Amino acid sequence: MLTHTDLKKGVRFIYENQPWEVLEAQLLKMAQRRPVIQSKIKNLISGTVKEKNFQQGDVFSEAELESKNIQFLYSNKGLYFFVKKTTVQNAFLLLKIKLANKLNF
Repeated sequence: MLTHTDLKKGVRFIYENQPWEVLEAQLLKMAQRRPVIQSKIKNLISGTVKEKNFQQGDVFSEAELESKNIQFLYSNKGLYFFVKKTTVQNAFLLLKIKLANKLNF
């Protein structure tokens, strides 16, 4: 489990049932108030970025993500074919709907 003080740049966590990554984080201490983490976070599914303040007592779970090194092969009728760079035999495809706004790479 992560607390509000664990939110540093590059940390990936689950917030609102979706994976997010911290782009910026800054600790704010105001007189007579609890410390607040002012942060800029990015949704790893939709790509949206928003600013959010996290307060003392906020608890998050770590996002368990897996990164793979893949290469785009070709597209045909809304299907996009990829292959792992280490093994050419394991080609896989993704639908246009799953890729959403990530097509213009």
